[in-house]
Amino acid sequence: MSSALLLTALVAIGVGSYAWQLDRNPPTRVSGSSAIGLGQTPLFDPGVTLFVHEGDLEDDFRASRWSCALSTADGRRDLRTPGDVERTGTRVQDGQALVPALVIGETSRSDRLSCPDLPADVVAWSLPTEAGYPRIPMALVVGGVALAGVSALSHPRSRGLARFV
Repeated sequence: MSSALLLTALVAIGVGSYAWQLDRNPPTRVSGSSAIGLGQTPLFDPGVTLFVHEGDLEDDFRASRWSCALSTADGRRDLRTPGDVERTGTRVQDGQALVPALVIGETSRSDRLSCPDLPADVVAWSLPTEAGYPRIPMALVVGGVALAGVSALSHPRSRGLARFV
């Protein structure tokens, strides 16, 4: 039993460490004039959200107003899910307070974001949905260390039991 726990602990520590060291999507300025590449979303990360200056987001905001779309290898996906301030929070970029406008989600290296109807005076940024690092990789590492401890404690020799020869 202790060897299965130790193997599970090592896998959890390995996967958590790998996911933790992956680079997150960099902040990218979005304009209506051209499509931008977003980069690969790391493991266990909820993806990217389009943030705008609070004054640029009307009370009756409709996600379809800017006709933003994500071009992927599988085709084109229209972005229609509005951002949620309660869930995502706000950000500051270049000294301006930003609020979430559209949820983009997970992306791959070849994905490109375009918002052709985005007004030129709107300040928009593509930022990671979560401000901090994802909690799942850290939980995997901490849980793996805990499982390794349980594995060591459940080993017969750690309890003072010795085999007869």
